[in-house]
Amino acid sequence: CSTLKAIDQKFTWMMLRHNDMDLNYKLRGFPKVHFFNLDNRKDRRNWMVEQFECFDIEYERISGTKYLASESSKWKHLIKDIDDYKLLVPIAANAISHLDFLKTWYKESKDPYVVLMEDDYDLRLVDYWTFDWHTIIERLPYDWDCLLMGFENPDGIRFHLHPIEPA
Repeated sequence: CSTLKAIDQKFTWMMLRHNDMDLNYKLRGFPKVHFFNLDNRKDRRNWMVEQFECFDIEYERISGTKYLASESSKWKHLIKDIDDYKLLVPIAANAISHLDFLKTWYKESKDPYVVLMEDDYDLRLVDYWTFDWHTIIERLPYDWDCLLMGFENPDGIRFHLHPIEPA
């Protein structure tokens, strides 16, 4: 925790000022986190592990090097209609890594939820939540499938949280 606080004293001060809900309360019932990390990025692995330990979150590291972009000939057969595929090879490698993990998790896990993170997520943002995990889960529509709590896209993504409309 000391390293996280030392990273940016101003940010830490803002967090302490803003925090009106106990951190342990916000994260009560928070499920195990599975984070993707390239084998050669030990700096990012250490960053995530330190955060999980600081916030007392159970975690598992998932290697992001099973499907490397530089070795696409070994896995491109996994993409349906590969001749029509238009995205960059590293994006495909990342997606296949995630889908491969999800397939295994679905078959083998008894956990009710799966939380996925990349290795650059900053958990200090939890301090800005005006809600807690338990409240999120309680208030989701009965027929929810997926909850996206963050994304990165230089063009932005519009989305709206709403229940599925009956057919």
